[in-house]
Amino acid sequence: MRTNNCSTTWVTRMVTVAGFLIAFGMIVTQTTQAQQRYYPLDQTTPPGVYGKWSAYQVPVRPHALQPVKIELPGTGQVTFFSHARSKPIVAAAPAQAAIALGHSYRLQLSDLQDYPGVNLYPTIELVDVLHPPAGQEDQFPIPVTITEDEIDQAISGRLITKVIYLEPAAEANPLLLDRKNPTLTVAPQENVIKEADLRGRPMIILRLGSRTPVINEDPAFFGNGAPLSPTALPRMR
Repeated sequence: MRTNNCSTTWVTRMVTVAGFLIAFGMIVTQTTQAQQRYYPLDQTTPPGVYGKWSAYQVPVRPHALQPVKIELPGTGQVTFFSHARSKPIVAAAPAQAAIALGHSYRLQLSDLQDYPGVNLYPTIELVDVLHPPAGQEDQFPIPVTITEDEIDQAISGRLITKVIYLEPAAEANPLLLDRKNPTLTVAPQENVIKEADLRGRPMIILRLGSRTPVINEDPAFFGNGAPLSPTALPRMR
């Protein structure tokens, strides 16, 4: 859904059902009234702040990394950066890598189907982790789906903020499980982190805009050396 504002916010739902990770949801235009809470963070919070706060609170295994899977509307290449001088991870979409809680990572989306010559540089910030069976971490990545509409809006100069959250299985609507990339769209002035928190557990914040780096002049653009590791895509079940 397009707006005349300079930014748009989305909330994407995911749920665990019988041990399987499934992304689902729907697009709506209204907001949900819920009990009042205090939210010190919103989509205007600088990248990395929410993640650092979460890292102090969420118990994780030492050196544990959370797999994430980047999905594009068509073919394309995804590059995961840890630092300007570190070797990036490059893979065809859907692409998967493991990242650390409390950090914000730069991606490059290139060779995009239907977008010749377009390169986009979103960030993903991990604010919580999953707890899959030991040894099966790569089989349960957090899905981050980037849609054609989001790419169009980013190219036009808008900033998209999307929060992927884990919905409690007991509250999931089973009739929506077969819907692809279900997303709740909220107005730019609404607190997208609050909306995600009211519906489940925020996991990842995706920020997608049209900003591009100035090569060799902005090394911090590509990260501060946070842990990053390649992983295999999940096996078909």
